[in-house]
Amino acid sequence: MISRLALSACALTFVSGCVTPQTMATHNQPIETGVAATTSAPTLVRVSANTNGKAKTPLCNTGRTPLVIFDVGSSGIDVKFACRIGVSNSDNDFHAEWATVNFPKIDIQAASALQNRRQAFSRSFIRRASRTFGSACNEISELLENYSEFPSGEFNYRGAATHAYRIAANGAAIVAAFATECANNNGTGSIAVLSHQEEGEAEYRGVANDLATNNIIQFSDIAAVWGAGSNSMQITAAEAATNGHTFHVVEGGWASQTFRKLVITQIQQENVRLKKTPNPISFDEAVRAIYIAKTGAEIELKQSAFVQSAINNAYSAGNGAIYAVGGTILHLRRGETEDERADLAVKLGEKIGKRDDELGRFPTDQVSNLSLIYGYMDGAGIKKYKSLDAGVPDGIAVLSNSSWQNVVN
Repeated sequence: MISRLALSACALTFVSGCVTPQTMATHNQPIETGVAATTSAPTLVRVSANTNGKAKTPLCNTGRTPLVIFDVGSSGIDVKFACRIGVSNSDNDFHAEWATVNFPKIDIQAASALQNRRQAFSRSFIRRASRTFGSACNEISELLENYSEFPSGEFNYRGAATHAYRIAANGAAIVAAFATECANNNGTGSIAVLSHQEEGEAEYRGVANDLATNNIIQFSDIAAVWGAGSNSMQITAAEAATNGHTFHVVEGGWASQTFRKLVITQIQQENVRLKKTPNPISFDEAVRAIYIAKTGAEIELKQSAFVQSAINNAYSAGNGAIYAVGGTILHLRRGETEDERADLAVKLGEKIGKRDDELGRFPTDQVSNLSLIYGYMDGAGIKKYKSLDAGVPDGIAVLSNSSWQNVVN
């Protein structure tokens, strides 16, 4: 048996026109109606367990047993395989390398399951979700059994659950049910329900890991990490301390889905149950949305003078850049690594007044996301950011129990 590993973010003036493959079908169907899957599941190439007497190839070439990483999000669970893990508190050891094997997103729609007054998962949802998770663990076990590090398919994992599980009254109960089902299918490990503080730290470490070259990354290269996801937002900055780093986290009041609902209910005065998209959004509605986001940022950044100072000093000599992670950021502009506030103003101006069928990818949240991000940048004083496809999975891959420093400002 593999040893157990556990894991105890004003007004605006627009200028007109500028402002054999085998699919894993068992767990690829939504188990809660109401929210469609955000991305199509990748195809998994499964290697035959029959090696004809030949030695199995390794999943990784690091000499270490890979670790399965579960990113338990509000709209599904992402699965990654970490080959090398660093758990030191020193700057140059936060690094994980990933196996290139793809595994489909586990389609457990936790956010839609929480749409009730109790803010809790129903017993029936917990049963269905845990069975789906257990089935996924079984398929992971069958996949890994084809590699030399997993002769019997037994695997270790770490997992982190975020917003929907954090606010649910029984969030701990459902992740415990996940762990029980996974244990019945060769998986050993634990899933932690992260606080905003812990999620911010995981995102920060994830960015450090993504930027690492030859295992070397200095935290001074990072001014702050802005995590803007579907259901939560936080900005994190790290302060050097005697035993490593202290992480200062500012909790944001809005995120992609919650801000879209705000635009529909408070600005457009519509019923969000009847109107799923805010589009088309008028100029006046966009200005009001930006003002709400800007005012929120100004209030929220007062939580931490350290984070505000890190933002103010970003991009100056020796103070590092601001890195942004999460779906809200990535969906705004994929493939480009840096956005300035003025660029977003132009992009927003081009999309005002357009219907969903005129907006391309991720149309429902696109204009409200732009309003949120532009307004928050204005209120927080963020002039530009570099976007990365990194975050919580990268961070939890390099965390150990001793590395958590929960200092809330």
